[in-house]
Amino acid sequence: GDVDLGAYEADEYWYEYEELTDQEVLAAGTACNGMNHFVITGEETEELLRVAMELYGYDFTKVERKTENGRNGDYCWYESSTVLDLRPEEEYAEPYIEINCDTVTGELHWVDIDLESREHVIEFVRLVLTAMEEKQQLDPEGDIVALYDAELVPLIEKTESFDYILGDVEVYGVQYSDVYSVTVLPSSWAEDAQ
Repeated sequence: GDVDLGAYEADEYWYEYEELTDQEVLAAGTACNGMNHFVITGEETEELLRVAMELYGYDFTKVERKTENGRNGDYCWYESSTVLDLRPEEEYAEPYIEINCDTVTGELHWVDIDLESREHVIEFVRLVLTAMEEKQQLDPEGDIVALYDAELVPLIEKTESFDYILGDVEVYGVQYSDVYSVTVLPSSWAEDAQ
């Protein structure tokens, strides 16, 4: 009979997958090569968002930290996530904020801001972009926040979904259930984002 080469290649690919412990990736001492990185750290991002959440009256009583590290051949990803749940009594609490960074370097991979208030989402994303711009030169240099205000704020205010590239930063958003979710991540691959 016919051989499904696509299925065989997929099996070969996943056969090489290896889960790694935090200790193993920390011993390696280098950032993952399978995720994009900003210079700002997850810890710095968490701190500024915690301050903003307190300022806006959000009460996050549940903080979940988790890691997922893996390797597949030469491709590796080291992910440490912090989730700030705003309704901890629910299993899949919404709204929430998730901050994902490199387990080894702490550099930010992405941040996901899911809130009921679009106005608060706009302010929180602006805070993150401003902090990023202070930490590293982003292309277009010095214009990320101005572009965000001109191009993306109207999309967050009025659209159900969008995916937009602002130079070195990709921002996408979607309305689902009772929250508006915006994710901020590098628009280039890890080796180009430094």
